[in-house]
Amino acid sequence: MAFYWYQKSADQNNSDAQNQLGFFFENGWGIEMDLKMAFY
Repeated sequence: MAFYWYQKSADQNNSDAQNQLGFFFENGWGIEMDLKMAFY
């Protein structure tokens, strides 16, 4: 659920949300780990 809101916020250029999404992708928190997306 948090991923959804971080993603919506990141889409509006919120840098804190973009950073948090990187951690989600890097560590696979609630989603499949994706290092390419983590560093995107």
